[in-house]
Amino acid sequence: MEKNKINTGALFAVQQKLSEQHPSHSGVINIDGQEFALSAWIKTAKSGQRYFSLSVRPKYPAQTAVKEQPVVSESDPFDDNIPF
Repeated sequence: MEKNKINTGALFAVQQKLSEQHPSHSGVINIDGQEFALSAWIKTAKSGQRYFSLSVRPKYPAQTAVKEQPVVSESDPFDDNIPF
């Protein structure tokens, strides 16, 4: 029997942070059947209590539309597209 993974997730410690801005933990979370990338940073509150600051973003970002280039007529005398 397959284990139900909906509305669950996991965080793992990042072994090699490239900079201080990179998360200390990362993983995946499933919310209502859709997967998201989960990042966490260990922070310290003014009171001294430590906590996780979280960020969630789509694991598979939607494809962005391709920007169309303007069509220029070959006979356009004011064509500024000089190939040099």
